[in-house]
Amino acid sequence: MKFITLVILAATTIALASCSVVDEQRNGRYQLSDKWLPLLDKELSKWEVWMGVPHASVKGLPYGTYTTNNMNVHGQPERAMGLNNDVKKVFEVIEERGNPVLKISGEVYGGLTTKASYGNYHLTMEVKWGQKKWEPRLDKKRDSGVLFHCQGAHGAFWRAWKACQEMQIQESDFGDYIPLAGPSGVIQTATEKPLPNNNKYDPDGKYKHIISGYSHASSEPDLPNGQWNKVDIYAVDDKAVFVVNGVLVMAIEDSKGANGLPLTFGQLQIQSEGAEVYYRDINIKRINKLPMISTTPLQLTRPPKGFTANIPATEFINRQNQQFPLSDQQNVGNWTLRTDLTDEFNESEINTQRWFPNNPYWKGRQPTYFDNSNVSFKEGEAIFRVNQHGDLPLPEGYTHSAGFLKSKQRVLYGYFESEAKLMDAPWVSGFWLTMVEKDWWTEIDIAENCPCVDGQRQTINSNVHVFRAPADKGNVKKHFSKPKKYVYPKELQNEYHVWGLEWTPDFIRFYIDGYMFREIINTHWHQALAINLNNESNKWFNAIPDDNRLDQEYRVKYVRVWQKPE
Repeated sequence: MKFITLVILAATTIALASCSVVDEQRNGRYQLSDKWLPLLDKELSKWEVWMGVPHASVKGLPYGTYTTNNMNVHGQPERAMGLNNDVKKVFEVIEERGNPVLKISGEVYGGLTTKASYGNYHLTMEVKWGQKKWEPRLDKKRDSGVLFHCQGAHGAFWRAWKACQEMQIQESDFGDYIPLAGPSGVIQTATEKPLPNNNKYDPDGKYKHIISGYSHASSEPDLPNGQWNKVDIYAVDDKAVFVVNGVLVMAIEDSKGANGLPLTFGQLQIQSEGAEVYYRDINIKRINKLPMISTTPLQLTRPPKGFTANIPATEFINRQNQQFPLSDQQNVGNWTLRTDLTDEFNESEINTQRWFPNNPYWKGRQPTYFDNSNVSFKEGEAIFRVNQHGDLPLPEGYTHSAGFLKSKQRVLYGYFESEAKLMDAPWVSGFWLTMVEKDWWTEIDIAENCPCVDGQRQTINSNVHVFRAPADKGNVKKHFSKPKKYVYPKELQNEYHVWGLEWTPDFIRFYIDGYMFREIINTHWHQALAINLNNESNKWFNAIPDDNRLDQEYRVKYVRVWQKPE
């Protein structure tokens, strides 16, 4: 009888816990859609701040504030500075190019905590280190962390953070896994026996171990200090994966809370832990399944097979003015801006003097149909999206729509430049020149990239085409091209980049961020060409539409054209 009673009590406990989870989901604590939800604004309106116990070295605290030299103490969270009592302004928002950036001083341990709880999501952000470090970590690695599935009271771990799962953000240790204050998870390793606080995730490992302490990521693809790193957490049910700069470094399954029940949702926390650190572009959206992501970092010591060269990270040019091409800020080339071809996209509508609102000559490569509903103008940018056509029926063979702008004028030779942020979705972002005539058809691809596709996050594609040419222009009857691939030192989709093309009767030069990465002799490209901006699917780049990622944008700040006086 006692056994039956215990079983009933256990079942009742589990049922009540399950109901609690359902209630959490029903009461609006987290409501995500398949569109990105920005979590960061200048008011930190979606967050609350918990400040832990300051180190004894911290100055300028209110009289009576409890401090200690021993930070690694559990219990007595009432000794912490507490909720929304950030008198040292450890967490503050600054602006970068008009966008919010979270600055964490690190002086006092604490956690910036979302007011809402979330489950089944893709969380993405960028992070880089500042300069300052504080006691007790002056002689240790810079440290922070992204905590997820946080539940229970504040201050459960070291009086600073909730019980949770942690994606470690630490110098040379991005993506390590640490359960805090009781939770656990299972990871795959190459070792038959678990190694306390020293397990390492191995995507090819034969063994699985329950982890309640520290575990290392499979690789460390974080970038040097001062550079922005992209980090992602994909969490579905009781599973999660950590991705650092496009590389999957940790996979967790069978996540459980301190009570032994499945841990599938919770608040988010971003740690202050003794180091100055910056976070930006913090966004979250709903997902229903975990993605397939490579676990192999791209090695940059030499060009991978099939690549022409690595682009050095130290050769980019800082812009001094907007008058001249980025690669020629002193205007040694004697360039004159063509104002009739240049567009800064400062208006809220298309400039019909410069652009066709679509491509009048090409409806798109299946399955992508070009429709002008996918191009909008706001915040000084042309924005290309997908599937904005609403109820408009698409022609047979087309399943998705995308955007296109084509210049009404054609140009022969000059310097062409655009600053743009590529789509972080399986769609090619394009900035290119072409013209199709009866007996003459050539093309120059300035930017034609799809960094979201596995293995292409740092890939720059460069190409020129001749599809046909008349007898006096090369007599080409069969298409040929000259494709090259280059390795960029960071993921391309994370930031805006300046794409440039210098096109003369003698040579064609390709630039990114002011650095010339390719030069070819101009043997066939003497046809006046139109300027194109577009996004599209493209099987040649494995850019196949993904309905879980329809909310991304290709954003173009400007198109500028210079020519030399005749």
